[in-house]
Amino acid sequence: MKKIIAISLVLIMMLGLCSCMVPNTEGPIQTGGAQTGSTQTGGTQSGTQTGGSTKPEPQAPTHFAKDDTLVYEATTNEDGTFNYLNEKLVQPTFTPYYHNYKAALSMTFDDGGHYQTGYNITNIFKKYGFRGTEMITASFVNDKAIEEWNKIVALGYMDIGCHGYNHANPPELSASQYEHEIKDAIMFLREKFPTQDVLTYASPLAQPSTPYEEYVAQFCIANRLEAMGQQAYLGKDFNMYRIASVSVNERTSAPSQKAITNYVNSGAWLVELYHEVREDASGINCNVSALEAHCKMLYDNFRDVLWVASFEDVAKYARQLENTYVEYVGCSMESITLKAGCTIADDVYNIPMSLTVNVPSFTDSAYTIVNGEKQHLEVTTGQFNKKYVTVLDIDPAGGEFTIYLGGNSNCENGCNHLYYVKERVAATCTEIGYNINACARCDKTYEGRYTAKLPHVYMGNPIEVQCPTTEEEGYRIYQCRGCTHTKTEIIPVLPPEDTEE
Repeated sequence: MKKIIAISLVLIMMLGLCSCMVPNTEGPIQTGGAQTGSTQTGGTQSGTQTGGSTKPEPQAPTHFAKDDTLVYEATTNEDGTFNYLNEKLVQPTFTPYYHNYKAALSMTFDDGGHYQTGYNITNIFKKYGFRGTEMITASFVNDKAIEEWNKIVALGYMDIGCHGYNHANPPELSASQYEHEIKDAIMFLREKFPTQDVLTYASPLAQPSTPYEEYVAQFCIANRLEAMGQQAYLGKDFNMYRIASVSVNERTSAPSQKAITNYVNSGAWLVELYHEVREDASGINCNVSALEAHCKMLYDNFRDVLWVASFEDVAKYARQLENTYVEYVGCSMESITLKAGCTIADDVYNIPMSLTVNVPSFTDSAYTIVNGEKQHLEVTTGQFNKKYVTVLDIDPAGGEFTIYLGGNSNCENGCNHLYYVKERVAATCTEIGYNINACARCDKTYEGRYTAKLPHVYMGNPIEVQCPTTEEEGYRIYQCRGCTHTKTEIIPVLPPEDTEE
């Protein structure tokens, strides 16, 4: 009886297994994309390949682009032209300093009573192309001094700022005295120097109190404090009315080459405070030879990285950074068009600006038109092999301007290839994926940006089953949903029959 029951159980198990031998009749085979939801039930996988493509692994084409990973997306405009860039990719950004300098330095001079100072400074600045600011105290200049200072500023190396009306100490002033010390002084200077904006202030003697600072803000764009050994940083959050300075006189030397190097590396705006510059300097004044030696050191070592400009010019640029915008207008395969605008008075805030713009990886040359003349732009490779150009001397209220792009000639007919992604071939479980990049100017194409094959995803039901016996293993064969690839799953042998009566 036990033998009959054992045989019956084995027959039932075999019938259950053999019922899976009917081939799977699910829908048509899918040819792409990963599938989910199938469950593998263990066992040994044979990995037998029974079909599919044998396309070899890709090799770099002979006309492979320098940096295929940065070929840009292509979309089609309404007029059928290709648009390979957008505002996010271009990312135009104004640089912190004029002409893309790394830092700035302003030399300021006080009081104005000794106008020969202006001629001494101008003779030095003319050699090196520098500009500075004379902070004039209104009550210190007579008609002769005003006449001479007007001649000096007409030479183009100095501008005029305000140093109060009577050089009074701010904490000791009443509200009405504040008004006289600032407002009346600025109105006086603007009347006496009609070619000057007089937009900057130099607080006499000490740090101003809050009411004093509020009066300055009504008439000026920046305030230089007395020497405090600190620096301002354009493009960062700092108070334009508390800009510290470094004092230079007969007893204190100007910052050394090492110190200036540190200022440049940190991107600082350093303001130097001088008083009068004389041949016979003493006390708080500076002698001519010391100023000239300082200017020569700046020119010889830092002329390519340091913007030596007047206090007013740097302050204007700082204000423009806050109030000038640049907008993406559009592009073709050969150019990028942008628009600049200034929301503050363009007859005052007119310091030329610098702008960095990302360009496609194929760009090897670029230019723009500035004041009717072609300006060649340097193409720079930055982090992650991204390329950008810096456009110099942009009018902050200049409206639209265009950057023209050139590629690298690498075919027999001299075409400067401008590539875009023409087609994407998706990866499957038998084929690698890749982009077909095409030149917008000629018929040149190449494959690039390869992606790996997808993993095989197998059907839930086997296409063939061999039932095990007590002597031999069985197996199940599963087929991939996307191709003819199969895997084999082994079914262990059945337990031996029970021969007991």
